[in-house]
Amino acid sequence: MRWKSGVVSGEMRNPRRDLPRGLFIGVAGVIILYLLVTYVCLRVLGIAGLANTTTPASEVMRQALGGRGAKIIACGIAISTVGFLSQSILTAPRVYYAMAEDKVLPPIFKRLNEKTQVQEFAVTVFVSIMIITLFFTADFGEVLNYVMFFDSIALASAAASVFILRHRAKKDGEKPGVYKMKGYPWLPSIFIVVYTLVNISVMVARPQASYIGFLLFLSGLPLYWILRRLVNPK
Repeated sequence: MRWKSGVVSGEMRNPRRDLPRGLFIGVAGVIILYLLVTYVCLRVLGIAGLANTTTPASEVMRQALGGRGAKIIACGIAISTVGFLSQSILTAPRVYYAMAEDKVLPPIFKRLNEKTQVQEFAVTVFVSIMIITLFFTADFGEVLNYVMFFDSIALASAAASVFILRHRAKKDGEKPGVYKMKGYPWLPSIFIVVYTLVNISVMVARPQASYIGFLLFLSGLPLYWILRRLVNPK
């Protein structure tokens, strides 16, 4: 879920009310679910058992229902993964649409199919090609580490932008109310620290994956400059 819920705020009738409510309920539900799954895994497998398996959910179901149980949970995980990918393919291009609206990306990124109202280029060409390329060129675990690393950088940078935007607004003599945030400045600061610690843990545990993830993150800069030049040649 994470930031995926925020990108659809443009389609909400009352995003100021419904988006925070949806985020709170969604995050709380995910936290409760993860804690329950972790508790069950610890009770069934123990710390030693968890350390010796890369598929704890399947191992728990195998002990509870045998081989058939392991297959059932594996199918459930596969369906859940496909569901996550499908919503990612549909929601991520919403960011590109907004960027095209702001003339950061070329207009083709906001082109809609007249019949389906789907962003044809952004979904079928841009996002899908990237996902298919990663699928055939890298292991799932490696891709997860890459994404975890540069995604953490992006999320921490987004939180840091609140400080910059509020400073600019104050410098220009404007009220920073449009960038109002409850718990400011402590809440965004804690957010940045947590994701910085996540990156440090990835660097320690998977140094090669962190390097590749950082390079992937940096590769967005020249792509951004090229696309900006296409939109604003001057």
